Amino acid sequence: SQAQHHMVKLWETESTRKVPGSVLFDGKNKVLYVANIDGKDPWGKDGKGSVGKVGLDGKIIAVDWVTGLNAPKGMGLFKNKLYVADLTELVVIDIIRGMIIERIAVKDAVGLNDVSVDQNGVVYVSDSRGRKVYEIENNNQVVLLDSNKLKGPNGVLKHEGILYVLDAGAMYRMEKDKSLTKIAEGMEGGTDGIENVAANEFVVSTWGGVVYY
Repeated sequence: SQAQHHMVKLWETESTRKVPGSVLFDGKNKVLYVANIDGKDPWGKDGKGSVGKVGLDGKIIAVDWVTGLNAPKGMGLFKNKLYVADLTELVVIDIIRGMIIERIAVKDAVGLNDVSVDQNGVVYVSDSRGRKVYEIENNNQVVLLDSNKLKGPNGVLKHEGILYVLDAGAMYRMEKDKSLTKIAEGMEGGTDGIENVAANEFVVSTWGGVVYY
């Protein structure tokens, strides 16, 4: 029988967030990083974006912990480096020093959105507007998927050696030959973020406010 899953609100932050595009859990440091898109244009190169820190109890540690971004969205963490998708570049933040240490320009990027980092530090980032998914390792950038297969990719997750991608209301698994296998479809509200819960079970969030299990 299919188990029924429920969401229970444990807390909510004060409304001092600045259009939070995503939130990332850091278990080692027991903190949440929040990407603040800020500004009137969610894709505006306005210099208003930032990353904030929130405690696991919902208490705000810093609204603008690191500033100097434009419209940050997805984030991924590897060791002490926080990778943030910011329009056409990956912004790298040293979480110990709380400062930007590198800006990686992604070739031909139009609107980078979500980020996932695997256990070896390889970064995967979606370009919703450019209809691509990139694999970035050190200075080597590879287009894994492009507009021949994608309509508007957002959420990406590299989990146990497999890359999952959200695209236009559906969840896909990328096979070794780079073909896409559809896992689930019919998700409304703009498929946005994806996280693994247990075994082969995932949670998908949507920009419209619906969460799918």
